[in-house]
Amino acid sequence: MNRGPGDEASVKRRPAAGGAELEPTHQAGPCVEDGLPLVEAGEEELHAAVAALERTGLDEALLRLSSTGGLHIYYHVSWSMEQECYTAAALVVRGCGDEWGPRLLKAADWPEVAKVALDRGCVEIVIPLDPPYRVKKALEKLGLTPAGWRIEGLEPAPPSPQG
Repeated sequence: MNRGPGDEASVKRRPAAGGAELEPTHQAGPCVEDGLPLVEAGEEELHAAVAALERTGLDEALLRLSSTGGLHIYYHVSWSMEQECYTAAALVVRGCGDEWGPRLLKAADWPEVAKVALDRGCVEIVIPLDPPYRVKKALEKLGLTPAGWRIEGLEPAPPSPQG
């Protein structure tokens, strides 16, 4: 039987915590160490982010890009077995308070937004990186300019909802 690159047996697996194997990641974006759109980061900074991900043993995390005035912007990154690297698949924008909560809630109806979550007075929207114009369009609508965004930190990703 011939196996292709997406078949289970042809994918190199990275053991998760506890030794369990992970399923292949679909729709993976760029490898973090190869650079991320919207981020002004040098090679050393990108490699430091990857090293931090590896040290923590996290398979999914949020790379914080900006956090000012009740607005937090992250890349959602995860381990891609196809590419054998950490990849970014979505931009996450989280806003709290009277200024950002209502603005992000209005974005729930935009075609660029794939997911909206509400949590204790905060609104979080998820914008897939593919195709790239989605992120640009959503940021324009929100009045956000990514000038000067850098990797500020690393946080565990919230658990994915089970269906």
